[in-house]
Amino acid sequence: MSPLAGERDDNFRVATEDSTWMLKIVHSAEPWTVTRFQSEILAHLAGGPVSAPRLITTVDGEPHARLDDGRAIRMTSFSPGVKIRMAKSQNLFRLGAAIADLDAALADLDPGDYGQDLAWDLQQPERACRLLDDLPQLDSDGTLSGAFERFDADVAPRLAMLPSQLVHNDANPDNILVDGDRFEFIDFGDAVVAPRVVDLAVAASYFVGAPSALDGDPVLGAATDVLVGYHRRTPLNDNEIGLLHELLIARVVTAITIASWNAEQSPGNRDYLLRHTGAAWHRLEILNSADRDGVARDLEERLAAE
Repeated sequence: MSPLAGERDDNFRVATEDSTWMLKIVHSAEPWTVTRFQSEILAHLAGGPVSAPRLITTVDGEPHARLDDGRAIRMTSFSPGVKIRMAKSQNLFRLGAAIADLDAALADLDPGDYGQDLAWDLQQPERACRLLDDLPQLDSDGTLSGAFERFDADVAPRLAMLPSQLVHNDANPDNILVDGDRFEFIDFGDAVVAPRVVDLAVAASYFVGAPSALDGDPVLGAATDVLVGYHRRTPLNDNEIGLLHELLIARVVTAITIASWNAEQSPGNRDYLLRHTGAAWHRLEILNSADRDGVARDLEERLAAE
């Protein structure tokens, strides 16, 4: 059994002669409703067109066991894939299509009264913005707080008018594994009920400024490849397209804020928590310097051509 990196949970790779498994000891602060619903999501996706870890039940048929201290333990299959950021080949059109398939698969899972008060939820920008009170040097010029305030005033009301469903909400490059021509999505701990365009924006935000496979040098770089791939599988409407630029900014700003706040709370894990913030600041600079009308026109024209 060998330990694996993780933000909060204790994760282990367990190898036997015949198989390899993933053992997760859930952080004590995670609500039981969240732990339980993650298992429901994995069970719902099992055997379907979307790849996700296969849940291994206990000898009693339960999705979890409990340690003496009350923490939950979950065991799943271990994917042989590599994180997409480390993959030799990244077909981001196919990634966009895979996210569309994931959203379609989750759309018919009834979340019931499930919900999270989550700083990562772009529908609640005030939650992440409040963390900046503890980080005055991080936002000395108001870049981050200004983005949150603009989103809260101008974007959140329009977002609330779109239909909602269960979404992964954290399809970042550490939670997307590539195994041959297959993508596998892991870590559903931040799943929320939200418009599907949120899921797309979260994933695409990590590819802003990266080289695109499209002609004409898209304003958003390879993020546009992800958006096009999604649109080919599940067409986006004008209201969703009109929100994408601000949603991309909101995700990047949220990621910088939460990573920085977590690093202040856990200085021993600081390097791990801040490992991607330099790249995030670069993506934010690209997004903020882009003409919003120009981005909207570029996206509308490219998606209309599909």
